[in-house]
Amino acid sequence: MTIGRKCAALILAAVLTLSVTGCGGNIDVSKFTENTLVINKDGSVTEVSVESFGEDYYTQEALESFVNAEVDGYNGQHPSASGKEKDKVVTVDTIKVKDGSARVVLKYADAQAYRDFNNASLDCVKASELSADARALGFKDEKGESIGAWSAVEKPEDYQAVVIYSPLQVAVSGKIAYVSENVTVTDKSTAKCDSTPAVIVYK
Repeated sequence: MTIGRKCAALILAAVLTLSVTGCGGNIDVSKFTENTLVINKDGSVTEVSVESFGEDYYTQEALESFVNAEVDGYNGQHPSASGKEKDKVVTVDTIKVKDGSARVVLKYADAQAYRDFNNASLDCVKASELSADARALGFKDEKGESIGAWSAVEKPEDYQAVVIYSPLQVAVSGKIAYVSENVTVTDKSTAKCDSTPAVIVYK
């Protein structure tokens, strides 16, 4: 699934269940009010999913139970190398139901964990290691001015890159330098991907 869709599915499933039964220097994600994928400095990935519903028959307890069961089931099948509680591959940061909205924040040990849990695509690499398909896109700088082909980027080995395959907001732990033409930079470390695939290059 793509960003937000796994959490959205968990939230929706909890809602539907209730309707049937009658009932490191990581980025601060509290500021995000829409679906956002956060690439943290330590290599971990944080997923913020915010979904609104017109019904008020679901509860905090039901959503917590459902999401925690999904995460615990995944961690049981994918134990951390250390086996320690603090090193779980996927952890639940926030589950909150309020005023017709559900907010779920999950943290993944790395991009691979995010890909596996969500059955989604996500590449976090050195900019010099971008795939040929990603390099074939048109690019612009952080101000929105076109630079043309990828070859215009000097010293790509000095940058990090994330390739997104879902239209969503992305935040990185650095300053955005270049993005593909289908990305809009909203501040120095946050951008919105309008179509896919999309590339964000930062330092």
